[in-house]
Amino acid sequence: MSVLKIEPVASKDFGPCPCCGDMSRSVWGYVHACTILVPPILYIRHWDKSQSMARISTSLSVSGAMARPRLTAPQ
Repeated sequence: MSVLKIEPVASKDFGPCPCCGDMSRSVWGYVHACTILVPPILYIRHWDKSQSMARISTSLSVSGAMARPRLTAPQ
């Protein structure tokens, strides 16, 4: 059984939306598989605060062995 470790990096609130007035939030960070054979995976999650369902986006792209992308806040 694999153990996963979540490493939150940052979050950012957006809004209000000019169309609907809703507020939203994005959070991002890394998921580690707790083995040196698997590089960290970047996760990004975004949702509207007024809705119970979240739209989830996850990036699995890694360039080079054990690469660790630099995370910056969305503009």
